[in-house]
Amino acid sequence: MSAQLERVERIIDASEVAGRIEALLPIGVRPRQLQARTLLIGMVLAMLQGRDALLTNVHEALLELPDADRRRLAVTADWKDAEHQLTYRQLEYTYRLIVGKLAKETPDGSPSQALSAVLDRLLEASVTVLGEPDSKSYAVDWTAHEAWSRPPPKQAAQAEPQTKPAADHCQPAATDTDPEPAPTADAQQQPEGHKRRDREASWGHRTVTHPAENEMFFGYYLQALTTVRDEHGPEVPELARRMHLASCQHDPPAQIVPVIARMHQQGIPISDLLADSGYSYRQPQTFALPIRQLGAQLIIDLHPNDRGTHSTQQGAITCNGNLLLGDIVLDDAHVAEGDDRGGARSNERSGSGAGAWRVAFEGHAVAARERY
Repeated sequence: MSAQLERVERIIDASEVAGRIEALLPIGVRPRQLQARTLLIGMVLAMLQGRDALLTNVHEALLELPDADRRRLAVTADWKDAEHQLTYRQLEYTYRLIVGKLAKETPDGSPSQALSAVLDRLLEASVTVLGEPDSKSYAVDWTAHEAWSRPPPKQAAQAEPQTKPAADHCQPAATDTDPEPAPTADAQQQPEGHKRRDREASWGHRTVTHPAENEMFFGYYLQALTTVRDEHGPEVPELARRMHLASCQHDPPAQIVPVIARMHQQGIPISDLLADSGYSYRQPQTFALPIRQLGAQLIIDLHPNDRGTHSTQQGAITCNGNLLLGDIVLDDAHVAEGDDRGGARSNERSGSGAGAWRVAFEGHAVAARERY
């Protein structure tokens, strides 16, 4: 057995998800040759080899194992008359059984509780086997993940909700659970050439070469919660502690909150949470406030809309109750008292004293402070 295969088996066994999944599957007259544990091993091996996430690649990864490992994992089995090698049809059958048991009764583009629990256990087991980093700080971010399925025809696409809130520069919606519109006649009776397999994927925005530009894509948002070193702490391996995949009709910051809440309930401490401006420019009730209630300290980039004016004032901003002007920081107490520490340069730039800065930006600070 190779070291890579041994490590993969240790992770899957430590997660205890294979037995839980197997208990959900129906029992037939003849036992299935492919067990859930072997299928998970094949999926992980295919990913480690840099292959696309296709069942054909999972099948090839299992067939390429040494003969002893194939027999041990029942990829090669003894039937009545001769040996039988696992077929793609058997693999697809077991995969569909598992998908049916872990999926929601009414798919809505977000994972079910059962699927989320399986993913959490697998990732936590990988951290346990590889060695838990000595850090309580994490970084979170999302990326665009295109679907393999073709996009819907134009008539059906117009009926689907657009996902402007997920773009970093757009104001988000108040909730991510808006009901989907009823499918159009064109969507219900699509021509043969326009049929699509993935009914949960949707249109979303992603940034391209410039942060201020974005383009449309059809698929999902993939989020990862990664371990980073504590401030003034030692360097640690940046292991992915949690992941989440949902269609673009769901707002990513709101979707990651339950994932972090489950970590908190499992006794995993979170001190600092680093995020970019895509997470800051959201409704406070859907991200910032719930995260703070879990005891985490948010460290977030300022969104371009929260950076103040960019003309003769040279980009003065207020953040967390402080006035920032270049390399000068004046808090509200110093401004109110007329404190002149560093005020010479500040007054020269503003032309009207530090008090004017407070009046101009106080209202903006109240609105932005809840999000950061």
